[in-house]
Amino acid sequence: MGRIWPAAIRMGIGIAELLGVLGLILPMALRIQPQLTPLAAMGLAAAAGSGLVFHLLRGESNVWINILFIVLAIIIAIGRFRLLQGS
Repeated sequence: MGRIWPAAIRMGIGIAELLGVLGLILPMALRIQPQLTPLAAMGLAAAAGSGLVFHLLRGESNVWINILFIVLAIIIAIGRFRLLQGS
């Protein structure tokens, strides 16, 4: 259980999450492919969901932050899909 992940894996996860956050902000802010924003939100929700499963399997009790990230990402995805549809 106390196994440490290699630095390359941790760095890769961090870079992927950073790119996901940029995907939430930049498409609509720059008005370039704004339909990518809700897709980025769904991807981040999936990443947070896999993190939630990982932490639960390790028996960790502080999974509330993963749940918060999932809820926020879903709210962003729904809001941006509605905004793009014009309703």
